[in-house]
Amino acid sequence: MTQANSKSRQTHAVILWGGSEEERLERARSLAAGRVCAQGDKGPCGVCPHCVKAVKGIHPDILIYDHNPDSRLFSVAQVRAIREDAVILPNEAAVKVYILNHADSMNAAAQNAMLKILEEPPRSAVFYLLAETPGRFLPTVLSRCAIERVAPEVLPESTQLARELITALERGPLALAELSFRLDKLSREETRDFLDQARVLLLERAREPGADGPGCIRAYETLGRAEQYLDFNVGVVHVAGYLAAALSEGSGGLPK
Repeated sequence: MTQANSKSRQTHAVILWGGSEEERLERARSLAAGRVCAQGDKGPCGVCPHCVKAVKGIHPDILIYDHNPDSRLFSVAQVRAIREDAVILPNEAAVKVYILNHADSMNAAAQNAMLKILEEPPRSAVFYLLAETPGRFLPTVLSRCAIERVAPEVLPESTQLARELITALERGPLALAELSFRLDKLSREETRDFLDQARVLLLERAREPGADGPGCIRAYETLGRAEQYLDFNVGVVHVAGYLAAALSEGSGGLPK
């Protein structure tokens, strides 16, 4: 366990920053499961009733709050409600865990309200403050929290390129040509993986409301032909060039 992870499991307040919103929430939920786990600091065990409920998202002592969707601010009123709830004993676990998504959207007044409970926290309350960057917090809040950076998900190049292909199809020939220069640096196995993943993404896109279904299917078929070329031992550079040309000519492209 790293020093940051150890502090995140033991301290009463942690700022989790970096990565995507989904990655921050996933990390916070994992830490929350560890805090309510029947095995204490050794958790999460994954099998005790607390862990099972945490995974299902139904543990009564793991509470998730978010900013107002209209104002996009975490208000003073929300913070005060959390403070009032935090002094109430947990329902089932030894602690109550509060996950505050978009906590960095608190203004100075809300942060000062939060500071009061961070300075004298109930022994049974743990707080995870999720943020894009810790730089938006007041120094007084930062000084009361452990700080952990959530590492962004590192995707294989083939997976990243498969996602970028969808955007390139909508942007047009130039974007496809730029993408092909990166494709021709993949190995044959990576290229095959790229084609497989891109075809799955195209099928998913075709089912979305308002999507150009026929265009998605044409692109899907074009990628299928490219995979056949790989089977016939055509070089990766030639396959990448074929894709850029075929998709740009409209045989598999997606109009905006």
